[in-house]
Amino acid sequence: TTLVVFGDHGMTDDGNHGGSSFEEMRTVLFAYQKTPFPMADMYSQYERYFSKIDKTIKQVDLTAILSTLMGTAFPYSNLGVLHPAFVQGENVLAAHTAMLKNLEQIENYLKHYCQETAQDWCEHEMETFHSSLTAFKQYRAHKAGNKALIDQIVEMNVFANEKYKHF
Repeated sequence: TTLVVFGDHGMTDDGNHGGSSFEEMRTVLFAYQKTPFPMADMYSQYERYFSKIDKTIKQVDLTAILSTLMGTAFPYSNLGVLHPAFVQGENVLAAHTAMLKNLEQIENYLKHYCQETAQDWCEHEMETFHSSLTAFKQYRAHKAGNKALIDQIVEMNVFANEKYKHF
């Protein structure tokens, strides 16, 4: 059993809330399990490397996080980005694999979205996303050490968060 508590939106210093500013989109996330999360030891060991992504969890990321905690596939239209601390595996390779699946799901959604809407930006966006995802997939994860895998997990997380923070 996992307890997850989160807010639905943040608020600016002058009281505005529910909008698209950084302060309004940022909210608190608290998760607790009686037994430690499977990645807890790994996360603690490499916490300083994850600091860059610890501050980027957005409300839309809750879908990816909750799907991971429940052991279900990422929903079709999800643009949320998984945080590796919630992966239900005990090694860095499991987190790397989960992050790739998250990016593949986002690419699949974008592909279908672009086919349906024919937005002007779609062709270029699909090319750049696919190129980045291909590069991430070509990484020899099974031969990499934990630090190298964590570096790529952080790179993938930053890539997805920067790309779709205002989609």
